[in-house]
Amino acid sequence: MVSNSDSLPEEWTILASWLPANLDALAREHGFTRRARGLQDPSLWLRLILMHVGGGLSLKQTVARASELGLAQVSSVALFKRLLVAEPWLQSLTSHLLSRQRQSLGIWAPKWSGGVRIVDATEVLEPGATGSTWRIHYSLRLPEMLCDHYELTDSSKGEKLGRFAFKPKELVLADRGYSHRAGVAHVLNSGASVVVRWNHALFPLMGADGQPFEVLTEVRKLKVLEMAEWPVTFEHGGHRHEMRLCVCRKGHLATDRAMRKSLRKAQKNGTKPDKSSLELTEYILVLTSVPATLLSTRSVLETYRNRWQVELVFKRLKSLLGLGHVPKSNDASARAWMQAKIGKWLDGFGVGASALCLVHCLALPLLIAALPAVAERLDLGEGFHLGILLFAIPTSAFALIEGWRRHRGLAPLFVGAAGLMLLAAGLAFENWVAIETGVTVAGSLLLAGAHVANWRRRRICTM
Repeated sequence: MVSNSDSLPEEWTILASWLPANLDALAREHGFTRRARGLQDPSLWLRLILMHVGGGLSLKQTVARASELGLAQVSSVALFKRLLVAEPWLQSLTSHLLSRQRQSLGIWAPKWSGGVRIVDATEVLEPGATGSTWRIHYSLRLPEMLCDHYELTDSSKGEKLGRFAFKPKELVLADRGYSHRAGVAHVLNSGASVVVRWNHALFPLMGADGQPFEVLTEVRKLKVLEMAEWPVTFEHGGHRHEMRLCVCRKGHLATDRAMRKSLRKAQKNGTKPDKSSLELTEYILVLTSVPATLLSTRSVLETYRNRWQVELVFKRLKSLLGLGHVPKSNDASARAWMQAKIGKWLDGFGVGASALCLVHCLALPLLIAALPAVAERLDLGEGFHLGILLFAIPTSAFALIEGWRRHRGLAPLFVGAAGLMLLAAGLAFENWVAIETGVTVAGSLLLAGAHVANWRRRRICTM
């Protein structure tokens, strides 16, 4: 079995592209390179640190591996001493990566005023060999990380973009399971843009000349980690749509993993993959309707990587809420159980938002008053209050209304509405700290109490 650390030399080109251009200057500024002797290249030290931390190697294994790869001849003691002084430098690199991510998210806003959405689905199983398999169809909005649509169906209802409603100037990210002409045409006809992983077997494309696009003939020209794009078109419903096929050739280890995964899937399904399908596992193939003036080839591929956010959401749903396995033995109770679980999760979001408003209003002023030296770093201002309020309103409204539909209790709904109105009113008293604090605390407590009451009534209804 190949260690994760073996992929570092091959993937270093990608990692280096994310790092700041003044890497050496930052290392000197934060005291990482102070002596004139020994290994002085910060990029090599960073590679060793990543092999140790990210690759799971011990200090001795790391230096031995570095020697085998011809990177550097250092001792494990020298690497350990460098780690002792590396924190400020690594913190500056982390700050750079965070600012780059914020910048990329901020660039989306003016381009897609309708927002950015990830659509995907996950399966949930009932117990027993004959238990049903259910599918949750889910839509996640970025960068807010909010669910704006979910639907529960049986496993016969496949993944398709036609299941969702889209609006103009919206960007939609989807994996290869949604690579169908009808679904992509639905997105485009809605006035939205799409970035989807291309499945060549289900989505035939034509080149600029109107002839079938010979993808292998074109992509074979690419070197490892090289990117390129081709103008392509497809027809559906009597209309021709212009697209871009953005491609990156994978590294050798990534190709090997993808090929083994494809072979395992074929073996499980009792089929034999054709040679062209296996060869295409060497490439990342992403289809988009976004013009090159808005997103370059690299930007399209980087934007698609954000689709993994929804996979993390599914992981939290299954691990924190126990959604991976349904402890019910019939279809009706299974559907009710899963709906209650998802509603419970949304209620938790509402309680969390309310608690953040309360912390901001009480704890933060006390902290700033007691620690003036920290005030400059933690002065979040009313923008934080407004942001949390904008987060709390849709999640709270959705959770409380869904709860009312189940238990028909009006008290949580009215109390929650009163809490939201008080939180909104608190913004009007930003120049009167005492009044703002009192109004916000009252609104936060009312909203939190409404969610707790809603949560309890939901549990009674599903027992």
